[in-house]
Amino acid sequence: MIEWIIGTAVLGGLLFGGKGQSKDPGPKLARTSLKLVEPTLSITKDSEYSAWRAKWEGEVDPDRWVPRGAAENIIRRFPPFRNGSEDAEPTSQHPRFQKALSKEFDAANATFSKKQKDRLNNFFSSVERNPLTDEQMDCCIRMDNALQIVAAAGSGKTSTIVARVGYALKEGLVPPEEILILAFNRSVKDELEARIKERLGDFPNVQRINVKTFNAFGLEVIGKSTGRKPRLADWVEPGRDVQAISEIVEDLRQRDPRFRLDWDLFRTVYGRGIDEWDNLKQPQTDVIGKGSIPTADGKLVKSQEERMVCDFLFYHGVPYEYERAYEHDTATEAHSQYHPDFYYPRLHLYHEHFALDAHGKAPAHFSGDYVSGVLWKRELHDEKGTQLFETTSHGLRNGNDLDRLKSELEKHGKVLEFDENRKSTGQEPIPTKQLASTIRAFQQHVKSNGLSPRDLRQKIADHERGHRDRLTRFVKLYERVAEEWQQRLSVENCIDFDDMLLDAIKHLNEGTYQSPFNMVLADEFQDVSQAKLRLLKALKESAGASASLCVVGDDWQGINRFAGADISVMTGFDRTFPNATQLTLSKTFRCPKVLCEASSDFIQKNPVQIKKTVETTNTYVNLRRGPSGC
Repeated sequence: MIEWIIGTAVLGGLLFGGKGQSKDPGPKLARTSLKLVEPTLSITKDSEYSAWRAKWEGEVDPDRWVPRGAAENIIRRFPPFRNGSEDAEPTSQHPRFQKALSKEFDAANATFSKKQKDRLNNFFSSVERNPLTDEQMDCCIRMDNALQIVAAAGSGKTSTIVARVGYALKEGLVPPEEILILAFNRSVKDELEARIKERLGDFPNVQRINVKTFNAFGLEVIGKSTGRKPRLADWVEPGRDVQAISEIVEDLRQRDPRFRLDWDLFRTVYGRGIDEWDNLKQPQTDVIGKGSIPTADGKLVKSQEERMVCDFLFYHGVPYEYERAYEHDTATEAHSQYHPDFYYPRLHLYHEHFALDAHGKAPAHFSGDYVSGVLWKRELHDEKGTQLFETTSHGLRNGNDLDRLKSELEKHGKVLEFDENRKSTGQEPIPTKQLASTIRAFQQHVKSNGLSPRDLRQKIADHERGHRDRLTRFVKLYERVAEEWQQRLSVENCIDFDDMLLDAIKHLNEGTYQSPFNMVLADEFQDVSQAKLRLLKALKESAGASASLCVVGDDWQGINRFAGADISVMTGFDRTFPNATQLTLSKTFRCPKVLCEASSDFIQKNPVQIKKTVETTNTYVNLRRGPSGC
């Protein structure tokens, strides 16, 4: 997919030290290991910090969960000091106090959690059809300011959301009208509403709980902020949006000859990717006719770069021969006959495509001396007086080699005539609808991430060894289509979903909309976009420090990237919300052991997936790993 340029996750790490044994320097030299032990810090009521403790102790309710981050906030608001001293302890010592406070609060929370499970045993056993698991109870009781619940498939995500809301109502933590549940789509919203009505119907005013889709809530924010609720264009709805892009493309093709050429060139020649530089396969020069990559004219070639050259030649009507034997005999005892990559029989011109970078170097993983082979071919053509034209990986990726090839062929008298409708006997061009779908997905990610045309160009420039020419051409097409998309919205005085979310975020950040919700929950979190994540962040900040956010999702089930979803919202939750807590629902009610183990082993080969330890109900045996996707 082209949308990789929207965001790049950079994972880095430093490894210090190593294992090994040093030689014994002798009996007179004793080896000494010193370990500094930090003395335990006492901040109890009878310690030398009792006066400081008295200043903040009223901020912590002993009968409620102490949110993660409370220790950090206390230290920041009430710098620690010794009894009888007017000076605060040096900031270098603050981590010790924060550590001591955190340890105290963790112990208090553990006691509180056990007490709540015992006291509310009847509630936890009856709030849903099946008694809650211990993990589900933890997800209800833990009222941290930002909680991420990572749930395996079939582990009772919806039950947990309903039970968490019921717990908050039963304990009087928040009134119903201050609860907002955001759903990914209408079907999830309807299910949540039905479950809340069924399971929590006995609570007073439960109908005041707000259950909305992200899109409906965004429209509500704008309407209340401006006094004018915007109208969504009907053609931006999922399923109709790609058709709208296709219609825009066809209209532009009819009106703009330059766009038509750029679009059709991309579909036929540039649309399919080529291997990354570090993954290029080394060509086997002594093996002829062993390619496996299909071209538009039915040939099988050895690299994606060669395939691209072949498609360019085919759609421009250039006769050529692939790996035809060189006209002079070069076979020796050690080497077989030389077969240049391309030969243009009507022009008596040979063409070699070399896997070389900007500095004339081959990929580091190539075996043997590839560059020496390049030099031998050049010298051979000079010696025999045959014409050789060269393209390279660098030239193909950076945008000028196919233009150079076109000029070279024209210089030899060949008139190139591009025809996107030339009948293919091999791999067909990318269908317009498929390319339109990619542009739509790309548009959603660009808007969601707030990227400007300058940002996109910079990201392409930073991709040093990628296919910059292809990306540049795609972004050029995208910008032309996106411009027309926005113009049509303007003419109809409508907005699309992405702009609606961005406007809602703007009103929250600027304070024209003040969030009344002190408890926000989001279901199917793995399917939200960066814009929806920013909406959640803005909601929480608007409501104030005491507001809680709980999201439930499974990164293993993130399949909606085509619709703007961004799985990094799951894996990077703690970067967006400092002091966030992650809990798991690991007991699946759905999968037998053999299916769980097979799918789990496969999924977790991806190192960026969140690791899960999954158990089953009594129906199945305990599993070491379990999939979410069963």
